[in-house]
Amino acid sequence: MTFLIVTVAWASHIRLFQVIEQIDDVLALLNLACMMLITFLPYTFSLMASFPDDTLGILSFCVCAIIIGLIQAIIVIYGFHRPYLLNAHICASEEQISYKYQILKMILQAPALFLLAGILSFIYCPMAYAVLALVIFLPYLSQCAQWCRNKIKGPKELRRVPFYTFHPNEPLSKERVEAFSDGVFAIVATLLILDIW
Repeated sequence: MTFLIVTVAWASHIRLFQVIEQIDDVLALLNLACMMLITFLPYTFSLMASFPDDTLGILSFCVCAIIIGLIQAIIVIYGFHRPYLLNAHICASEEQISYKYQILKMILQAPALFLLAGILSFIYCPMAYAVLALVIFLPYLSQCAQWCRNKIKGPKELRRVPFYTFHPNEPLSKERVEAFSDGVFAIVATLLILDIW
């Protein structure tokens, strides 16, 4: 379950940097803070595995995941306050506020569930684990709900953000930030596998 949660976090992080197209020093530092917290996840996972009925393991993981989600939300807010950092499609759009709230809503869904899991860990640990499992399946449940809504009400026009294209004059290379982020996620996933053995 924890390995799948890491992959969900990784996918969310990649999508975030499809919205943010250029990186400045503040965004680089915020990303480093996010990566630093992600390196704590294997320790919290091992606490959960060693003491599955103890609140401390679940709570430490939830707090870590909530802070990561909040940092990602700050990255989005900062990016939208400096539109030149954004994807060219969003930057040229007249509906930047709508984009911002839509992206923030998607990013903050997981921290909200982690907060609920943290609260439930004080009441009944198995229910907290069920909420953590819900984080894994949330994107698929959202897609299923969207499909059902389209079948009932008819499809509505989707505004897709185009994929990133390279700009040679970027202040900092976004690919380097993404590669570093991917490396951190790869290390975390490897540590999880080693912990199983």
